[in-house]
Amino acid sequence: MKKTLVLIILTLQMGILKSEAGQLIEYNHQSTMSLDDIEIILWLAGIDLDIGYGISVYDIKYETEGEGGYIDTLSGLVVFPNSPMEAFPIISYQHGTAVHDGDAPSLSGISATNPEVFYIAMATAPSGFITLFPDYEGMGNPNKFHPYITAESYAHTLVNMLRAVKELSSTLASTNPFQFSDQVHLFGYSEGGYATLAAQRGIELDYADEFTLTSSIPMAG
Repeated sequence: MKKTLVLIILTLQMGILKSEAGQLIEYNHQSTMSLDDIEIILWLAGIDLDIGYGISVYDIKYETEGEGGYIDTLSGLVVFPNSPMEAFPIISYQHGTAVHDGDAPSLSGISATNPEVFYIAMATAPSGFITLFPDYEGMGNPNKFHPYITAESYAHTLVNMLRAVKELSSTLASTNPFQFSDQVHLFGYSEGGYATLAAQRGIELDYADEFTLTSSIPMAG
């Protein structure tokens, strides 16, 4: 019995030690949309865009540093163009204030119930961007607290989601491949405008050797 308990404790400790900020924990394929389907959706919405790709939609969970320095598991949505031979720039959209946990991008997905995420995804990913929608710390889980307008939290959230999405690219290499270029774009509105500026500042101060921002558009922060 004692040997069994020791083995369980050691296994748990090894699992904890292996967890690190930016590590991809799990991923789930939500949907795939063809170029024809997207063109019909945009036409019905009265939106005229020059698009060229079908898209794949995944929600992911990844590790980050929580407020206070502990390791926490966060979630987000990833939408990428379906073209395994091309390398696409990454663009991260930081959403506005969400009242309900169900409005977190990883939970709502590409759905008309969350028009902010829906229209941004329809405009960016089919145009040739790997599009990220971070949930933010504490969002999407009613048992967790969301530290609203706390700069460090947004910076950690985005940096570690970028790392996790790059790991996702390697993980899906044999099943649904996508490749990323060295371009990283940020934009967001309302709370997302603040989150964008906070993430930009955090990257420039602490992660400039890992990420070089191509553009940053913080709106109404």
